[in-house]
Amino acid sequence: MLLDTGAGLTVIDSLLKDSIGPEVEDRRVTMLGGTQRIMKCYEGPSLKIGTILDERPKVMVSDLRMMVRFVGKPIVGVLAMDVMQRGKILLNYDDRTLKIHAGSWILDGPDIKEVELNKEADVPELHEEIGGHSVLFGVDTGSNHCIILESTVFDALVSDGVIELSKITARQMAGGGVSSAKQGWFLKGELMGKNLGGVAVSSDPRSSILGLEWLYAFNTEIDFSTRKLRYHLRRNAKLPCDTQIMIGAILLFDEYGAVVERLRPGSGAAENAGIKPGDVIQEFASLKGKEMNEATIAETVSDEAGKEISVRYLRKADGKQVSVKLRLPPVISDWDFGGRDIFNGK
Repeated sequence: MLLDTGAGLTVIDSLLKDSIGPEVEDRRVTMLGGTQRIMKCYEGPSLKIGTILDERPKVMVSDLRMMVRFVGKPIVGVLAMDVMQRGKILLNYDDRTLKIHAGSWILDGPDIKEVELNKEADVPELHEEIGGHSVLFGVDTGSNHCIILESTVFDALVSDGVIELSKITARQMAGGGVSSAKQGWFLKGELMGKNLGGVAVSSDPRSSILGLEWLYAFNTEIDFSTRKLRYHLRRNAKLPCDTQIMIGAILLFDEYGAVVERLRPGSGAAENAGIKPGDVIQEFASLKGKEMNEATIAETVSDEAGKEISVRYLRKADGKQVSVKLRLPPVISDWDFGGRDIFNGK
């Protein structure tokens, strides 16, 4: 199961319908940004998480097959904050572990910061200030983005000279639909004790979010029963790579490897190597077939940044297998946004 701290209601894949009970209620769920939705809830399958949960929680049912293609691993559900009311969630990036527990705080000591979370929300939200503007951020492990700002705040910080606006907009999935997103990077400022200069940021009409790329700079622990969050800055943390920009392609995954869903024209290593949309990457450096997923590809790109790697792909149109050398650029990260010239078309 995926852990999504930005979700208010746990989701079970429709393929498990035989273990799901009858509809029990329509629940009003508050999403990030305050958006409310009415969700049909069912009696879920038995779910056990240590001493925190051992019951059949109310769940929403959805087809999660598309998520499997993005992640590259079987996913049976999305664990949301409705079942985390009695425990703590620790994201420790120093040793790359996730711990869900019901004990005392694990993050403790003089360098630990503790902040209050919004007590009215079904998901963890905290108030921070950027450039004189108060921002209510959702802490969202379900987002691969770095920082997303609600559109009015984003525009205000552009006007104040805190954010430099990119010339190119993007389309991103948010709030259950696809929306246009402005993009840019911070010129100055600080957030949670980390310098914002050069950090990538995009906009959303409804909400502000701290995603996984930002959280990678910290070890964090959430106690949702008391609505508190603790964190400390990983001062020697390695820059996380923006994998899509580094490769120059968006990849989907299946049992045969990584399918090239889309290229970044004129800006990517994949296009330079002759790779085209629809090609199936069967070998990527030392990875083969089903070994490829978001995590293993990202780890390989990080380890091989600035180097040339071997790639073998199948072109379905003619059935030919092709071996090429893919030259990865030096690290491009949302923390030190080396991708800015790419987005400006320079």
